Amino acid sequence: FGFATCTNNNFDVGKLGWRITSNSGGETVGCGTNLSANNIGVVSMTTGASSGNDFSIRLENMRITTSANFTIRFLVNPASVTSVSWRLGIGEDLHDFTNNGIYLEKASGDTTWFGVCKSGGTTTRVNTTVSATTGWVAMQIRRVNGTTIGYKVASSLASLAAATEYTVATNVPSAALYPNVLGATTAAGAKGLSIDFVDF
Repeated sequence: FGFATCTNNNFDVGKLGWRITSNSGGETVGCGTNLSANNIGVVSMTTGASSGNDFSIRLENMRITTSANFTIRFLVNPASVTSVSWRLGIGEDLHDFTNNGIYLEKASGDTTWFGVCKSGGTTTRVNTTVSATTGWVAMQIRRVNGTTIGYKVASSLASLAAATEYTVATNVPSAALYPNVLGATTAAGAKGLSIDFVDF
C-alpha cells in the first residue's frame, strides 16, 4: 500500500483506513506529494518535543494472521536515530506492541536494527547488524516456516532479495496482529519519520 493518494483528515491517512494516534500528544502529520524523485505520496510524522512524546500509524481495519504465511515490507526514512525508538511491523495493541508483536526495532540505545518477536509480553530479539541511520531504508518481515520469523533490512526495496535474513524462533505470537509503525522520543526534541510504502 503506497500513499500515492495520501490525504489527511482527522488523523486518517490515505484511502485504506490508516489512523494516526499518540499516547502523549504533540505529534504532527503531513502528506507530501513528492518528497523526492523516487518517493511520492509520502506520509511524514513527527513526535512532540518532550521526552516520551510519540506517534503511531496503523491499519486498524485489517489484521495479519501470524500462524499463516505472510510477508510485510516497509520503505521508511527516519529523520533521526538518536534518542528515539522506532518500531515497524505488526502488533496486537492498536497503539503499541505491548503484549504481542512481530517487528523491526531500533530502541533508544541501539545503533542497529533488531528483529523482535513478543508473545505475552516476553521478547526475543535478533541483531540484523544493519546500522540504524537517517535516510531511506527498506525492511521485510516474513514467516519462514511454522516456527520461525525472518527479518531483512536493506537500502532499497530492490535490495531486499539479496539481503541477509535473520531469524527468531521463540516467543512468536499466535494472535492476529495489526500493521503498525511507532515512534517515540526519549529526550527533549521532536523526532520524525516518513513512510513511502507498506506492502503485505
